[in-house]
Amino acid sequence: MKNLSPLIASLLLSGCIFTAKFDSVEYSYVSQIKTLSQISRQQCANTAQIKPRVLQIYEINLSLVNYSEYLPNNEPTYKMTKELLNIVEPMKVRYTDHTQVSKSYCELKFDNIEESATMMQQSMNKRSR
Repeated sequence: MKNLSPLIASLLLSGCIFTAKFDSVEYSYVSQIKTLSQISRQQCANTAQIKPRVLQIYEINLSLVNYSEYLPNNEPTYKMTKELLNIVEPMKVRYTDHTQVSKSYCELKFDNIEESATMMQQSMNKRSR
């Protein structure tokens, strides 16, 4: 029985090998996106100030997608990064196509981005370090 306990423990702990560990780079990208969303939301009435912010958030998000894509055992985070990009990209298109963007649309989009980034942070924090 004494020999069985270490065997069971090693089998249980080996399961940790199949999940990605906490990645401070990914977490930093998500934190930047969240922070920019919080700051930008307050400026939604001014399209000239928002457009560069939206482009910056898009670039950071795209970098996050590219960074996380081929990390081993990182499929859940990669899927989350793509989902976040699916929220950010339509906003980028609206601001780069020079269409009139309402303050309400802007605020709701930034709320969605911030909420998604928060959920990603919470998910990432559950990983082993």
